[in-house]
Amino acid sequence: MNNETLIISRIFDSLQSGIAALKKDEGLFNRINVFPVADADTGTNMLLTAEGLISDVDTSSLKGFLDNLSTKALLSARGNSGTILASFIIGLIENIQNTDFQNFSIHALSDSINRGAEKAYSAVADPKEGTMLSVMKGWGEGLKALSQNQNDVIDTLEQSLDSAKGSLLATTQQMEILKSKNLLDAGALAFYRYIEEIVRTIGHSHRKKDQAFENLIPKEVLNYHGEAHLDEIPSYRYCTEGVIQTNGQVESKLESLRGIINSYGDSQVVSDAGDMIKFHVHTDTPWEVFERAADLGRVVSQKTDDMLRQYTLEHSPGGKLAILTDSGSDLPQELIDSLGIDVVPLNIVISGHSYLDRIELSTKQFFALDGKKSTAQPSVGVVKLRLQALLEKYEKVLIISLASALSGTYQSYQKAIELLDVADRVLLVDSKQNSVALGLIVLNAARAMAAGEPIEKIKAEAEAQADKAHIYVTLDKLESMVKSGRVKPNVGQLLEFVSAKPVVTLDEQGGGDLAMIAFGRKHQFNKLMKRIENDHKQRKIKQFALVYTDNENVIGPYLQGLRKLTGLEPEFIKQSSPIYALMAGHDALAIGYVMEN
Repeated sequence: MNNETLIISRIFDSLQSGIAALKKDEGLFNRINVFPVADADTGTNMLLTAEGLISDVDTSSLKGFLDNLSTKALLSARGNSGTILASFIIGLIENIQNTDFQNFSIHALSDSINRGAEKAYSAVADPKEGTMLSVMKGWGEGLKALSQNQNDVIDTLEQSLDSAKGSLLATTQQMEILKSKNLLDAGALAFYRYIEEIVRTIGHSHRKKDQAFENLIPKEVLNYHGEAHLDEIPSYRYCTEGVIQTNGQVESKLESLRGIINSYGDSQVVSDAGDMIKFHVHTDTPWEVFERAADLGRVVSQKTDDMLRQYTLEHSPGGKLAILTDSGSDLPQELIDSLGIDVVPLNIVISGHSYLDRIELSTKQFFALDGKKSTAQPSVGVVKLRLQALLEKYEKVLIISLASALSGTYQSYQKAIELLDVADRVLLVDSKQNSVALGLIVLNAARAMAAGEPIEKIKAEAEAQADKAHIYVTLDKLESMVKSGRVKPNVGQLLEFVSAKPVVTLDEQGGGDLAMIAFGRKHQFNKLMKRIENDHKQRKIKQFALVYTDNENVIGPYLQGLRKLTGLEPEFIKQSSPIYALMAGHDALAIGYVMEN
């Protein structure tokens, strides 16, 4: 084994040890996560970042190995803490690559660690002392002071952990939110544990641990439970991050990107490696952030988490039942929040790039983008993680799914339940509906849950309403239905030729079906309202709701007609998700209602 191979192996082993430390205490780091947002994911984000750093990394040469680590740090960075960690690693590696490996000294290592801390500080728009930044700086300064009088790399590196430890313990006094609870910063603690295990592995436990980890930190930290403390609600809803590939001019684009995300929220972090730039921001409009970022380069990866829901779940006492559905339900966000409904986003794929439905892409943006468009169900992994989080708080989960005949989403739920082996705790209902009709079924189940109805009764009623619900979609053109494969091209061409205005619906199994053909909007309205009137006479409509794609004016005549027919007000009216817009196209309207018997 040559010297270069030995160095790579030693670094790789030490990074694995750091991962093991993060994995062991992931739950603790999540539990004490109160800054910048108490969304209980600092440990998870640090772990995923560290794991991604060495996943399939190139070990063929030292230069290639270090280059690959920088790139992977940027691409794998998760959340605020993960992005800061990645910035530190990138800065450290940048400095190391400019040194002489054959004569590598403690001074070169000290310079590199301090460069990493500088890069991490510069990446954060509003750096705060009392966070992992303080530990990075304290570690670097301690190592620099020690290196003035010592030459042994391993021994000096291990001694420097005392400086990092001192900076860590000081975090309890540096921010008011930590001081009031006598808490260590979660990111700072996770970073210390990560570097501690890395250093000790490099040194082959050259220096004995002088304190057990459990004795290092205040007992309040170990005993802290977030659900017992109502910390500040997140100022912004979504943790939004992405990586853009630039085609040069990285420095100017770095500053431009900082300017963009600074106008959309807080907790901004921007870092770079090579010709790629990573950004992180807490915002209410992730779709706008991604649209603006795309002006500076190609968005190669993106991630958005609903921090408000994470916060609410973490601080919830739990209960007997949680309700989970997907974004195909087209429910307004205010109803989702007020009733505590969990929603898994579906995916929109445009020219090979995937977006989270309703979160990373607005309906307006969807129509503006060119390219091949399709949908994708949520992955089994995403559903599995959501179920695990809910089952930690609730005795049972009721899933009301988009029609299995329309999407593989139902199968994703089934597989996740099977993998978790929780069939006794998760109840799965095939709604046989989509969009506004699915939304009404979920809404009714959530209201029954809030009223304290028995779980089995709620499930039975949801199943019954799957057969009592109807949806009609008025289309201006069949182009979108043809492109999505739901209408045969020859049929679509014929109907377009005669200027037909079709209305589509779902059959008893939830499959797409052509309800009627009209000639002109007025004829379409008259025919559909006649059909709805017949339904009402036979079974009586007890509630309805409306969803439109991009033209709110199409609502007026139907809203007036339904009010007159039923004497009811709509449960909700909203613009559709991009998923529904993909199927229905411009100027479309969906009318959903539930009947009594």
